Amino acid sequence: MRNTFLIYVLIFVIGVAKAKDYLHPSPSDPGYLDESHRFMFFESYWLNMQHWMYNMSLYAQDTPINEVIGERYNDFSDSEKEVIDTSVDYYQREVLQHDLRFGELTFYFKRWVITQSAAELVDVPQEFQGIAGVLQQMKSIYDSYYWPEHHQQNLKVLSENIEMIKALEDTAVTDLEKICHASWQEEKIRVDISYHSKYERPYTTITPAAHIVMDSKRNHSPIGNWFELLLHETSHHMIHDSHGFVGGTILDVANIGNYRLPRQLSHSYLFYFSGIVARRHLQAYDPDYELYMMRRGVFKKLHEVLEKHLDPYITGNISLHDATVNLMEDYWQPD
Repeated sequence: MRNTFLIYVLIFVIGVAKAKDYLHPSPSDPGYLDESHRFMFFESYWLNMQHWMYNMSLYAQDTPINEVIGERYNDFSDSEKEVIDTSVDYYQREVLQHDLRFGELTFYFKRWVITQSAAELVDVPQEFQGIAGVLQQMKSIYDSYYWPEHHQQNLKVLSENIEMIKALEDTAVTDLEKICHASWQEEKIRVDISYHSKYERPYTTITPAAHIVMDSKRNHSPIGNWFELLLHETSHHMIHDSHGFVGGTILDVANIGNYRLPRQLSHSYLFYFSGIVARRHLQAYDPDYELYMMRRGVFKKLHEVLEKHLDPYITGNISLHDATVNLMEDYWQPD
């Protein structure tokens, strides 16, 4: 137990030393692609491979690896299949227990690996020797069979969205700041584009600064969806579960009124606020744009009360406190 604690203390020290890569992203950093006024976009080769390995190993827990890979599996040599088997086994034993967003190993590994060039991993910290070794032994397979497709899709999705982001981001951010009563991060936010991500969905870490991973495999349609999800992910550094204006208001209402909070209510507010702002600014691209949470049924039981009670707050006709009280009363009333 003591040794585990000391290992993660050391990982934390490494993470602090690398914090500048989050706080001050630069066009000179490996994998730089493009930037806007608010964001700087990157494509980390090794982070793409890490997400590919993580997802493949996750799916292989319940499905034979040849079925997870599909027809391409038949193209592998026996030695390549052996490398895949041992690599997946390592990930299942040592890596999958660490959530990509919250896990200590994966969180700090992500922060370190984005500093590495695509050619090779150098000066690998002792704590990352295992996971780095697996990625290095999988490199030839990834390069031959996967990376070209992943790389082209990453570039395609960014090219389809970058001009929209540049055109809409400033006014959208101003709206979000007004709704959330929170300030945007002063430095440009680093966005890493990865073909795979956390269960094929974008995710964000906010310590020591916001760092977003946007996937390119499936969340790039319909038009405007990627922009909405980018706003959603950036809102994580403005809306928190237990503090700040939005999260604090929800907790205050719940404590004073003795309400039982619906699960992840603050997250549903985040989905709704970022979705409404996105829709407002996407009218020129799609006048019938539908919020992601509505299309995908996210927090479906809350849709009616969110729209009914948060819209008057968004338009400035009621306080968030009163809107939340009304939402609670409505949501918990007997059928």
